[in-house]
Amino acid sequence: MKDDESIEQMYSRFQTLVSRFQILKKSYVASDHVSKILRNLPSRWRPKVAAIEEAKDLNTLSVEDLVSSLKVHEIGLNEYEPTKKVKSIALPSKGKSSEAFKVIQSEDESPDGDSDEDPTEKMTMLSNKLEYLAKKNRKFLSKRGGYKV
Repeated sequence: MKDDESIEQMYSRFQTLVSRFQILKKSYVASDHVSKILRNLPSRWRPKVAAIEEAKDLNTLSVEDLVSSLKVHEIGLNEYEPTKKVKSIALPSKGKSSEAFKVIQSEDESPDGDSDEDPTEKMTMLSNKLEYLAKKNRKFLSKRGGYKV
């Protein structure tokens, strides 16, 4: 299981793999599936894995029961886990460049606030514009003697 993946997504991938094995005439018993799922959970799931291994008989536990138990635990993990905050950088703005950026930014958005472009494409475009403005600002500051490269 990937760190940013939900139990539902992991189980969907797992079912796809199991069906591919069945096409190849390879089949495993349910207890093997349960142990494979438990083995491949990330380290933050280790306490839950240990609790399941101690409390339940893995030979009789169905995959569906395991997944439902993991989904319930995932809800608890997501509820109590602090969300990662994205650090933002505020750049001081002076004069026309900040106004130009505001105009460019407002042109990128559609009237209802959404853009019909791909978010990755939009981020790339904004990044390029920010780099352009930063270079322009560096040139201006170096002419004034306030910034050394």
